[in-house]
Amino acid sequence: TIAASFATVSYSIAASAGTGGSISPAGTATVNAGGSQVYSITPASGYQIASVTVDGASVGAVSSYTFNSVAANHTIAASFATVSYSIAASAGTGGSISPAGTTSVNAGGSQAYSITPASGYQIASVTVDGASVGAVSSYTFNSVAANHTIAASFATISYSIAASAGTGGSISPAGTATVNAGSSQAYSITPASGYQVAAVTVDGTSVGAVSSYTFTSVTANHTISATFAATATTTTAANIPHTLWKLKYADSQETVGQNGAATNAFDGSSTTIWHTQWYKAAPAAPHEIQINLGKSYKLSSFSYLPRQDGGINGTIAKYEFYVSADGVNWGTPVATGTFAKSTTLKQVSFAAKSGQYIRLRALSEVNGGPWTSAAEINVAGY
Repeated sequence: TIAASFATVSYSIAASAGTGGSISPAGTATVNAGGSQVYSITPASGYQIASVTVDGASVGAVSSYTFNSVAANHTIAASFATVSYSIAASAGTGGSISPAGTTSVNAGGSQAYSITPASGYQIASVTVDGASVGAVSSYTFNSVAANHTIAASFATISYSIAASAGTGGSISPAGTATVNAGSSQAYSITPASGYQVAAVTVDGTSVGAVSSYTFTSVTANHTISATFAATATTTTAANIPHTLWKLKYADSQETVGQNGAATNAFDGSSTTIWHTQWYKAAPAAPHEIQINLGKSYKLSSFSYLPRQDGGINGTIAKYEFYVSADGVNWGTPVATGTFAKSTTLKQVSFAAKSGQYIRLRALSEVNGGPWTSAAEINVAGY
């Protein structure tokens, strides 16, 4: 007898997968001749299929592959690549964003950004994918799963300078000016006719009787204010004769410790003086004297002669001068200012005003004392 036995012809298919995914079935599969074998390729989270090679030749980034009518041994291998997304970052004028440009970020990863304004600028807005997230200085994309954009815009930092001027002149520019950080702003101070600059104060501190002032490298809000005083002049005026003059009122006079009667202020002698009380009591300033000229004049200046006896006590510093028609209604002063600390004749011009009564108010004394004194007071007019 003779007997023959037979076996099925079979082939092997070796399947492998790289990092980032799997192939199923994995390992080596035995397939009968003429049979079929299906493979599924699955990327892990955060990965994508890069390529599938069959017998060393790429068949593309396919997710499945079928061997049909198998007649030989085969290999199948899958490779994977990390999924990544792009974030495009940009910054406008006045600052920067870091990192700038386009950054590649792996799926599920994070990317932080810092936004920095340049000197003199501040962050105006940060937008992510076109939507504002506020004027933030940093932003982080977490668990990235898509492409994104981030853009920063900046605005110039600005400050205000408030300028004002009192009666008797002007300041230019007036009002409130807006100045960019680090910039400058110049001011001109101009007295009106018959006035002079008395003082210019910047942020409440005097910078003197200047005609101009410039703020440089501005880094804060500021104020500037100008005050003016009637111009003092040494021009000799035609004095009104004292013939009809009478004392109307003096708030204080020293008649015990010395002959300091108020009438001495217009007796025509520079050797006598009006002096406020100092014996036993010394009333504090302000002091004043009111004089009836006897008839009405159109007055345009007055003069004040401090004591000429070698002393300086009582010499007026800050003053106000008034002219009145009736000696009751004084209105506002026709002249105000501050006399220099000296014993020379002081003459002050003012806008002409008609009246029969004059009033000199001494608001302070050159040494800060409580007294007031005067050798002679005169007015000029016609």
